[in-house]
Amino acid sequence: MDAKKYSILVVDDDPPILELLGEYLSTRGHDCKLASNTAQGLDLLKSVDFDVLITDLKMPGGGGLEMLRNIKERNLSIAVVMMTGYGTIESALEAMKYGAHDYLLKPFRLRNVYDSMEQAIVKQQSELNTVR
Repeated sequence: MDAKKYSILVVDDDPPILELLGEYLSTRGHDCKLASNTAQGLDLLKSVDFDVLITDLKMPGGGGLEMLRNIKERNLSIAVVMMTGYGTIESALEAMKYGAHDYLLKPFRLRNVYDSMEQAIVKQQSELNTVR
């Protein structure tokens, strides 16, 4: 993938993870916004056009699935990577049903998150080109 810079929203209620991902993605040249809960994340989705959402599955206020439902209802074009420390087959299937491009288990390697994000962008762009 080329060195394109992306607008990324990271939503997680765990401050160390939020800060780590924000710093890692920013140092790679991306414009990264951080939200520590679902409500903040939804507010940012209303005001900024993001290329990628990296979100935790379980958070107060609905978590990642609530974010996915909102994206789907608003028909936003955004690649989504879901993270969780509580992975189950059911939650993975539900996340994919609502449009997540990938599902990562915590703890994760930063490189895996980055690779997943890039793959999600490629998949999202391919889906958009198919629709056109």
